[in-house]
Amino acid sequence: MTIRYIGTAAVVLALLAGVDAHAQLVCTDGLVVRPGSSCDIHSTSVSFQVASDGQGCLLAGGIRLCGGNSLSYRNTVLNGERITFVASRNSNDNWTIEDVSPAPSGGGGQPPDDEDESPAGDDHGDGPLGASWLPFGYPMEGVLDSREDVDAFRFDLQGQAIVRVRARGNLDTMGTLLDSDGNIVRESDDAGGNLNFALRARIEPDTYYVLVESDHDTGAYSLLASLEREDDHGDTAEVSTQAPLGKWLSGLAEDGDDVDAFRFDLPVATDVRVMTRGPADTRGVLRDAADDVLVRAADGGNGDNFRIDRTLNAGIYYVEVSAAARGNYALRVEADDDGMSCPVPVEEPKEPEEPEEPEEPEEPPQGEAVTGKFTQCTGSRDASGLVNVRMAGSLTAHRGVTSVRVEASANDRVVGIDFVGDMAAGDTEDWSVSGTISTSESRLSCSARVTWRERTGAPGSLTLPF
Repeated sequence: MTIRYIGTAAVVLALLAGVDAHAQLVCTDGLVVRPGSSCDIHSTSVSFQVASDGQGCLLAGGIRLCGGNSLSYRNTVLNGERITFVASRNSNDNWTIEDVSPAPSGGGGQPPDDEDESPAGDDHGDGPLGASWLPFGYPMEGVLDSREDVDAFRFDLQGQAIVRVRARGNLDTMGTLLDSDGNIVRESDDAGGNLNFALRARIEPDTYYVLVESDHDTGAYSLLASLEREDDHGDTAEVSTQAPLGKWLSGLAEDGDDVDAFRFDLPVATDVRVMTRGPADTRGVLRDAADDVLVRAADGGNGDNFRIDRTLNAGIYYVEVSAAARGNYALRVEADDDGMSCPVPVEEPKEPEEPEEPEEPEEPPQGEAVTGKFTQCTGSRDASGLVNVRMAGSLTAHRGVTSVRVEASANDRVVGIDFVGDMAAGDTEDWSVSGTISTSESRLSCSARVTWRERTGAPGSLTLPF
């Protein structure tokens, strides 16, 4: 097993096998790329580079596709070559590649490891080298094809925390948690109920792997990892929680000395509003990427909540939330311009027609578990000719479903995926996706495919046109 990191000195950490530290590496699933470093996508002219400021970019000829927090391009043609590339930025500005193709059969030029090789059609690698990315809070689906099949998943932990990983489904599953050296941290067989495993461990910052197997059954299962801290949000920028623009994030101020740190990214200069709501008497501190204090606020919001209004340049910012006494709150960061605010062109006005009788609202089709709608489809073309796209909408569950996700596309190109997770009957959840596409068309045609799994295990899907 080899875990590889690329650093500014092109250092490769090899745990059980050596890798040439000075060779240009090939992008592979699970590779961690540090600022100032890059990797090449196998057998293409496309490369991935992380800038010194932490921005990640795909480079292909004269094309440059960059993102501040994530990149998601599936089955996309760049410079005449079809690729898939999905990567996300970590709190320390390293980027982890989650899915890339084409990929070398030997794992980016490394010596093959028989334990990690997967048979054709296997959904997840059988060992750490071929492990799939395991996000916190979003269920991952898997299939054990045989009693010998093992599915491997990987996650990176920033700061000490309690991590829970549990399987769900009708299989008799077993789970093993490994650290980056391959040492067993925890093992579980039936602790999760219904013959499923449930792992729980307090662990230090590191790369970890979860192995899923069964010596009795074959079939589908789902895997959910969750993160618990004695403090729900980290106290410093290094362990801060990412705050997406325009969404509420819940928090708990433990006592007068507790500080919850959040991070938000601005792609362009804009007016920003940072606020809290809830019963806690909150205070807020806004800092820039250099850790300089820009604003302190103890009021200005509703009740005893703070509010900060400020014009900020493009960059990375941090918000520190504290309270006079223990209490719950929710934080929201709003920006007038998120860098993707250019509206979709509208059709030329037509001659008015005779009004039609209003129709009765349609009831959801009988048996349909999830319905949804679009609320936004906007795009702006940048100087390089690429189009930055943002899509948003909402979903309503009419009965309990699991593993809900939205794959949003514009002009027949996948922009990104929002993992909504589980929904109970009557729940309504917002979704949003942002990304960049290459198109010469002057109009956007947006659509979203929603998929889920019924409580019975049966799959469901829905297509939302804009």
